Amino acid sequence: MKKLITLLLMLVLSIGLSAQTKITGNSLVQLAPWTSIGIPLTEIRGHNSYTCPMLSILLPYDVPLGTQIAVLVESTNDILTNVPVATHMACITNEIIYLQSHRPNIRLFIVNTPPWNQTNCYGDQRDLISQYNDTYLSLTAYGVTLVDVWTGAVQVDGWAVPELMSGPCGVHPGQNQTPNAGWTFFMSQIVSAISAHK
Repeated sequence: MKKLITLLLMLVLSIGLSAQTKITGNSLVQLAPWTSIGIPLTEIRGHNSYTCPMLSILLPYDVPLGTQIAVLVESTNDILTNVPVATHMACITNEIIYLQSHRPNIRLFIVNTPPWNQTNCYGDQRDLISQYNDTYLSLTAYGVTLVDVWTGAVQVDGWAVPELMSGPCGVHPGQNQTPNAGWTFFMSQIVSAISAHK
């Protein structure tokens, strides 16, 4: 575990994330121990229990002018409230169009939905998660990069690998601000995607 965090720290420092990088979204952003991987200059703006429409209202604040890279993490709360795929996709697509129109030369990274632990608080949403993730693939047509936090964390049965989704209600990679294998995997997928597109 310590070795993974050290490697991730080296990766982050080598790609030079800066205050011009914004990582924004729901509680997955808010609870992650970002400082444990050495990116204190990146602005993290997470909002507990927020859905895509709520996050859309805050988008001009969360991704202000001058932002060069923005990472959006927005699907989990829409899934747990059973928002239809088409409704969520309209919301996230409008955000992409807004940012591309109002933030010149911004590079966007959209994070898909991680699998949930079988002992989660909200029941069996494996089918809806799969539908969201399948539909998220179409977002690349807008020139955004899709960050996949599902594939490496899911078991054959569609439930999460337990140690990679051990946090609150079984829908978070770990406990609040506490480094572990789940958070390391989640954060490393984001950092690796940004690094690969530098």
